[in-house]
Amino acid sequence: MYFYINDTCVCCAGCAMDCPAEAITRKGDRYVIHQDMCIHCGDCYAICPVGAVQTVKAVSYTHLRA
Repeated sequence: MYFYINDTCVCCAGCAMDCPAEAITRKGDRYVIHQDMCIHCGDCYAICPVGAVQTVKAVSYTHLRA
């Protein structure tokens, strides 16, 4: 499962301050989660006051290889 921040982000910085991996930074008018640093703990999801942090299931495409 992966986390991402959608466009309802109000830039409160709660997610970035709470992230133990420091995987969230501000980019323009919202925050972004750097997937290569994220430890998938869910702290950002839990703290977001507007529900801007969303989840996406990891999908495997290995069955499509020829």
